[in-house]
Amino acid sequence: MPGKYHFVAGHKEKSDGCLFTLLKETEEEAGIKLDVNDIKLVHTMYHKSNNERIGLFFKATNYFGEVKNMEPDKHATIEWFDIDNLPKNTAPWAVLVMEYIAKGLNFSEYTEEYIEN
Repeated sequence: MPGKYHFVAGHKEKSDGCLFTLLKETEEEAGIKLDVNDIKLVHTMYHKSNNERIGLFFKATNYFGEVKNMEPDKHATIEWFDIDNLPKNTAPWAVLVMEYIAKGLNFSEYTEEYIEN
């Protein structure tokens, strides 16, 4: 979502597994490496907007390297925010996911009321 803050994310290729996609996208977008032993699936969201998708949200307890914006042509910045003080331009679905994770909810559905052009 242009102009909105959200998580490091990517789409899984048909030939790739979910964990491989997580490791690949994290390194490609944020310049850090993860170990599969340090990650845990914490939420799954069914998300319908102009298409349908399932989002898998993982929590990493450790990472290797320095977080940096590896795709400045796609993303303006990479920043950390306190969960209780998120910017107004945080993607609405991302805010919900963080709230659900904090409550210990592991599944949700999100349907946008409009379709972005």
